[in-house]
Amino acid sequence: MECPKCFWLQKINGIHRPQQIFALQSNFDRILKPYFDKFRKEGKLPPELNGKVEGKLFEDQELLEKWRNALRPTLKYKHPRREGFFLAGGLDDCLFDGRYYIPVDFKTTGSSSFEEN
Repeated sequence: MECPKCFWLQKINGIHRPQQIFALQSNFDRILKPYFDKFRKEGKLPPELNGKVEGKLFEDQELLEKWRNALRPTLKYKHPRREGFFLAGGLDDCLFDGRYYIPVDFKTTGSSSFEEN
């Protein structure tokens, strides 16, 4: 159901409600995931991460593909003391440092400047 103002603007003035802009994020993911997968097959980190993070790209591509599915998440966390509290979702990639799994989430920004940390 549209809000009354959006409904009125669309029906009277032909002004449609702005749509969410997921296209940029989707395209960004569609480019970066295969890019990271290429380095995974070579057993290397992408140059953007090399020397900047600990660990290596998670090696199990088949399992990673399941983890990437945000619509049918296989990654779930149940809080040990809060009944009914769950976190679930997909991730873009994963690093593994021999002890810990480190989730990677690709982000975009509208800013034209980039500051390295």
